[in-house]
Amino acid sequence: MTREEKLQHLIKDKYKSVREFSRESGIPNSTLNSMFKKGIGGTGIDTVMIVCHALGITPDDLIDEPCKTTLIDNSVIRSSTDEALLSDFHKLNHKGREAAQAAIKGMTCVPEYTESETEDVG
Repeated sequence: MTREEKLQHLIKDKYKSVREFSRESGIPNSTLNSMFKKGIGGTGIDTVMIVCHALGITPDDLIDEPCKTTLIDNSVIRSSTDEALLSDFHKLNHKGREAAQAAIKGMTCVPEYTESETEDVG
């Protein structure tokens, strides 16, 4: 299901029609139809935010799970290795997490374990 189809489905579940949603949200019906035909990507962010708010969702809810970007401290996880490391970290209890953090912090001081500026990690 495309994002546009997902959005139409959500609208029709909550409202009788796209036209009713248009009236309730204040977004012109022509704008909604254009969004469905041309794609959400070409729609202004303000319009997408209004649509999402009216439906009680966030823009992230329109993204397919495999396509979602994972963030850690505002940094994108770059590889499956990064994701596996984070997954394993979350399996630890508080004491285990503290030990893992201490070990990693210690390793960041060792030149052999830190990346150079030209090295591609991930």
